Amino acid sequence: MEEENKEPASEQNREKFSSPSAMETEKSKSLVDDSQDGNDPDGMDQSEEMIKDYNFDEINRKNKEELAESIQSDQESSVKGNDNMDKFIFSDVKKQIIIDRLHRANDFVEVGDLESALCEFNKILFYDKSIAEAYAERAEIYLKLCDFSSAIANFKKAIQLKYKEDWEKKLNQLYFLKGLGLIEEGYCNDVLNLVKTIESDDIKFIYLRALAYIKAGNKLVALEEIEKCLEKDPNNVEVLILKGKLLWSNSGSKVYPSLNEYFWKAHAINPDHTEVVEFLSIMKPKAEEKYQEALRNIFKKNISAAFENISQGLELFRDMPKLLLLRASLYREQNECQKALNDLERASKFMFVDGLEHQVNAQIGLTYNTMGISLFSLGKYHDSVTIFNEALNFMDQDPGVYINRGDAYRELKKFNLALSDYHYALDLGGQGPKINFRLALTHYALGVNCFNEKDYEGAKIEFSRSIDYNSSMPDVFVNRAKACLELGLVESAYSDIERTLEIQPDHSLANSMIQNFNRETKPLFQNGKFLSFKNY
Repeated sequence: MEEENKEPASEQNREKFSSPSAMETEKSKSLVDDSQDGNDPDGMDQSEEMIKDYNFDEINRKNKEELAESIQSDQESSVKGNDNMDKFIFSDVKKQIIIDRLHRANDFVEVGDLESALCEFNKILFYDKSIAEAYAERAEIYLKLCDFSSAIANFKKAIQLKYKEDWEKKLNQLYFLKGLGLIEEGYCNDVLNLVKTIESDDIKFIYLRALAYIKAGNKLVALEEIEKCLEKDPNNVEVLILKGKLLWSNSGSKVYPSLNEYFWKAHAINPDHTEVVEFLSIMKPKAEEKYQEALRNIFKKNISAAFENISQGLELFRDMPKLLLLRASLYREQNECQKALNDLERASKFMFVDGLEHQVNAQIGLTYNTMGISLFSLGKYHDSVTIFNEALNFMDQDPGVYINRGDAYRELKKFNLALSDYHYALDLGGQGPKINFRLALTHYALGVNCFNEKDYEGAKIEFSRSIDYNSSMPDVFVNRAKACLELGLVESAYSDIERTLEIQPDHSLANSMIQNFNRETKPLFQNGKFLSFKNY
């Protein structure tokens, strides 16, 4: 049965796009006007070297999937029974016959017999050519049969009878697929004519023109079309990738880092895009070479050259964690901690991909620790505690950071907090002698506080604890002697003074005290002086 509203075909393209449908009695018809002579637009020379690496199969596949998804719900609902007939508007002529045919068509669609369903819709439209929905249903069947030309013709007829936005969207998708097919076959002029006939400002048709110009070798005009696309949608991944590839093709065999900008923009939007992944696979080995060069220069103590290698590598492979980690460590050694943290923050975004989570966190912790040490050396103890706390968020099992925070607490006279950090550092396996010395200093400071508050017993206890951790500090012994004298422990005091002089013979206070000390008397010790009386 003859079908309605097929578009006239150009003789040039008729052979290229034959319909696979068994219901057609003629060859499939092209959408392009017969008036085109097939020459390239704007003096394009198709014998010029073409760009051959544009993934048209991938684009076709994506658009087919998108179109199939958009019609799926309509197709499913069309086979569910009598209620679905409500969407069809019939003339009064042969209404019952049409309804019966619709039921049969839907039954055939449900079982996948598309050819029989197509026959039924042909008969329906023979009875009544004013049913827009019948044309739309027939268009969807042609689409499943991969007869895009017939699908386009039927959607156009449906829209002429009754406009629906969904039909127009599907029609535009089909036009786009048709255009891609023409580009693959080399019919660039036909694509440009096709786009002219479509009254749509959809970005995909500007993109289609750009592809046609690229295929024809007119790259400058193609670049202008791409710029129009980016003005309308700066974040369109397909357009960004196309521009990146076009710039690459114009640069010859050498890939300049500055040409990678559009690939990186696409990467920021969709890092899993097939062509973005392919781009990364090209750039990563080149960046790895720069990483190895940087390591060699660091080994030679040529730090400036290492920085240059790292910068070159990051131009090739932006935010490569290994390169950022290496530069952060160099910044940290130069005490440029803020620059180091900036690099580490960038590296942390991609550390899971390369399995570098532990290394990144360790570097962040070390950098904060270095910052804390710098603040401590400037006497900014409160600030250093804050920074050491940040370091412990990344290195909570590092004894060195606890020791450093303990030192800051000790300078702030928060002795109990300092002791807590020192003891925890010991539990984590920190260096015993280094920590014991700090414990001794802290207990000594606590002893001095107790003595000044006239808590002589407390002072004696703290001085004794200090001596337990480090018995080489003469001031601790002489101060414990003073506390013992206040408590009337003369023998203990004398023993501590002797111990002080053993450690430091020229200790002035110990020498003064020993001269006033007479073992045959009981000296009275008040206000830091001995008062000797017989039989006191």
